[in-house]
Amino acid sequence: MNRSIIKNKLERYCALQDRCFQEVRNKMRQLDCPVEWEEEIKNDLIENNYLDENRFAKAFVRGHFRIKGWGKLKINSALLQKGISIENINSAFKTEIGEEEYFDKLIQIAQKKITQTSGKELSPDSLSLLIRYLQQKGYELEIIISAIKVLETV
Repeated sequence: MNRSIIKNKLERYCALQDRCFQEVRNKMRQLDCPVEWEEEIKNDLIENNYLDENRFAKAFVRGHFRIKGWGKLKINSALLQKGISIENINSAFKTEIGEEEYFDKLIQIAQKKITQTSGKELSPDSLSLLIRYLQQKGYELEIIISAIKVLETV
């Protein structure tokens, strides 16, 4: 395959949804793109606005928080695994998740889990299971404790 065909395929791949460079590099390998071409194609994709890791980080944070209900810790870890810089991650958190929205989402997830498992009352066993579940979703322990205190007063 020549360079322009690979570049066109990658442009279509990036146009479908926001991608990070790691995903594009994996696609390049699937297309048997020579390593010598990778940097030049990457620069072309960035220059033509097909590849933007800041935009990718914002879309990832927005989607994984609002749709999957992930907390900041889990989102941060996933983005770091994708090779996204700390600056882009922090910028995405600042612009895409408000503190009140974050806390409200945590309350919503906790309430749903409580009704699924134990009804209305929180026994010590169900409380520890709830805390563990929320930590697995990527929420910080301090915020989890605050949310549980709010739920206990309701």
